[in-house]
Amino acid sequence: MKGPSHINISSGIYRAAARHHQQNAAEADANTAKGPGSFSSLLAESIEGVGPRGDYPHNAVPMDRDQALKLYEVIQIQMNDSLVRALSESDENNTLDEFKLDWMENSAIERQVELYVSKFQQATAQTKQGSSRTEINSIIAHAARTYKVDPDLVEAVVKAESDFDVNSTSSKGAMGLMQLMPATARELGVKDSYDPVENIMAGTRYLKSLLDRYDGNVTLALAAYNWGMGNVERHPQGLPRETQTYIARVNNFMHQQKT
Repeated sequence: MKGPSHINISSGIYRAAARHHQQNAAEADANTAKGPGSFSSLLAESIEGVGPRGDYPHNAVPMDRDQALKLYEVIQIQMNDSLVRALSESDENNTLDEFKLDWMENSAIERQVELYVSKFQQATAQTKQGSSRTEINSIIAHAARTYKVDPDLVEAVVKAESDFDVNSTSSKGAMGLMQLMPATARELGVKDSYDPVENIMAGTRYLKSLLDRYDGNVTLALAAYNWGMGNVERHPQGLPRETQTYIARVNNFMHQQKT
């Protein structure tokens, strides 16, 4: 962590500034810097726009510790520059080279960085663990529009695959809402199969590719989604009971949604 620049300060201004700093340090700690111009507020506002953002604000990637500390350094430099300028203007006999700012305390700001990073990391985990049905439906609607797939079909597949559990993992290793297998997820460029946006967007794209492959035949597309394209094409008349049950469940869910 970089500290402020070290420069000499005339004794009068040094004592005045130090007294002001000491008098306000306890109050600043007690209030945890919540004011509109505080570091905490600046950091919180900045986090809202940090990271790759798609069509869904809740998919924004929050700051990690390194990003937050970089932001802290930028703000610290600006604060130091403003303070040096203010002190310089208060005593025309001093030059910048005479100031010494090593009395400034950085630990409180660093604690705020750690606090906010911790809170946003926890919020991210909670979002993945508890994505609401409304949020999931919104992602499904967007994915369906993007890839021109019936949203009722996508929703029915999510229901059949995971029952809307973002953390669902099968005994075979399929992951997330649309139960992406690791190899399929890699081919689709998915970095986190338990992220609801990544999972549904990739799963819907894959489902669309199957519908195109089988000329819009939903039954064959669902069979391939469940059993694999190779198996379906080698044994088109020999679907296992598990796959037949899966297709029936998806069709039943679709019928319930449309009625």
